[in-house]
Amino acid sequence: MTCLAAGCRWQKQAEQKGILRIGVTECAPFSQKEADGSWSGFDMDLARSVCRQLGLEPEFVELDWSGRVEALNQGEVDCLWSGITARSDLLETLDFTQTYLASRPALVIRWDEVEQYQTAEQLKGKTVAVEAGSAGQSAALACLPDVSVASVGSQKAALEEVQKGLAQGAVVDHLVAQAAVEAHRELTVQTRVELGTEELAVALPHDSDLTGRLNRALSALQEDGTLDTLAEQYGLTGGLISG
Repeated sequence: MTCLAAGCRWQKQAEQKGILRIGVTECAPFSQKEADGSWSGFDMDLARSVCRQLGLEPEFVELDWSGRVEALNQGEVDCLWSGITARSDLLETLDFTQTYLASRPALVIRWDEVEQYQTAEQLKGKTVAVEAGSAGQSAALACLPDVSVASVGSQKAALEEVQKGLAQGAVVDHLVAQAAVEAHRELTVQTRVELGTEELAVALPHDSDLTGRLNRALSALQEDGTLDTLAEQYGLTGGLISG
């Protein structure tokens, strides 16, 4: 089953049912599952706004991060939208919308070890947890060549590895790191270790006709101020990318 076929299936489903199936994983502040099963967060609210522009109803489908691309290409969802990084190494198999938010990977460590791990050199031989297949994993492999990289199922799980003492650090999106540090006082971000930058977008099947429609909707939300309002609500205004 090809990605192009998945794109065609989207058009048929959207026309018949008016539903956009959005693949998500927990990744605060972008996406967070509430106790009642609903989804909140910057990307979730942005997705709802885009769906209103398109006259569609969003249906959030929780996915395991490691299987997200396969789920997309098999037509289980129509797009991936929760802290997704537009990565050049995936362009042969995926399409990405225009980017809308700049971010960067960050190294989270325990607060009581902040003096012990101030540089990449001091992490040599230690374990750093990452979400499998994520931008954080790519950053860790590129910028921390002498550490043992442990891949887990989500950014939340990577942070839990640090909390449990199973890893000395976790490389996650810096906004995810910020939310984690605010919620867990035993954690902190080691700002002295540079890990590059990234830009967020929506991922779709290759050659999907939905890409252009989402781009037009995102541009409209930039122009009418909706994107600015959402970014301000979640404290993300500094990362917005102008259209």
